[in-house]
Amino acid sequence: MDPRLAKAVQRQGGAISRRQARAAGWSRTLSRREDAGEWRDIGNGVLVPSTVVVDDELARVATELTLQGPWGFAGLTGLAILKLPVKVEGAPRVAVGPGGVRKRIFGITPTRISDDELAGRRRINGHIVLAPAVLIRQAAAEISEDQLTTVVEAAVRRRLVTLADLRAVCGRGKRGSARLSRLLDVLTADGVDRWARVLIRALRKAGLDPEAQFWLTFEGRSHPFDVRASSSVVVEVDDWETHGLINTQDKDREQDRWARRAGLFTLRTTPREVRDRLTVVVRDVVDEVARAGG
Repeated sequence: MDPRLAKAVQRQGGAISRRQARAAGWSRTLSRREDAGEWRDIGNGVLVPSTVVVDDELARVATELTLQGPWGFAGLTGLAILKLPVKVEGAPRVAVGPGGVRKRIFGITPTRISDDELAGRRRINGHIVLAPAVLIRQAAAEISEDQLTTVVEAAVRRRLVTLADLRAVCGRGKRGSARLSRLLDVLTADGVDRWARVLIRALRKAGLDPEAQFWLTFEGRSHPFDVRASSSVVVEVDDWETHGLINTQDKDREQDRWARRAGLFTLRTTPREVRDRLTVVVRDVVDEVARAGG
């Protein structure tokens, strides 16, 4: 085998297409080895050595060798290629552009996608995938909210996407947009005011007299707290976007100690907790106000 072709086969996990073999002048040799049982056709004109087992990775390689025209791996399959924390259950899926194969191949199902999103595809970890933000939006329709949260946080930490990127790919009629948008509402900084207002209304119903955006000035510095629940208890509604990093968490702890020196105890919650566990959050605040004596 030509050394360059051998390198290509090695790079492709042991697979080669008949088209590649023809272009390299290796068709007859390949046919003889296939007749001898040394190589086998696994479908769509893709061959592998007879000893090779076709696993998910090789199926993706074989798909790339088969498809023609612009295309890219999509949804959960794409996220798995990005090595994000998802479990790919069932058949992987592929987004195929104009001129691509439209039938199920190697256990991978082609799906349609808009031309502009297909144009944003790129090669990552050796495979062609759609833009990470698009992959996450597609997966949002197939995985639980907890799984989606884990995926989004991991992707942002690895700088594969920003929360603004994710917001930009959401829209009417785009699969997964509704669930992803709901999650972004509790992760981004621009959602804090909304959830702080929700908490304030609930605290008032519980008999407290909370104050929004309470500024504390002490020891030559000032800081606005999201909610002042009483004369001695303040509440911060921490969004993940600006409070999810370790260095920010260190600053938060230092700020809590500073407020404590000023006679204020800080309770921290999140937009997601306010949305999903409002009763529990209110009870915690009311209990802390009672312990602090008002």
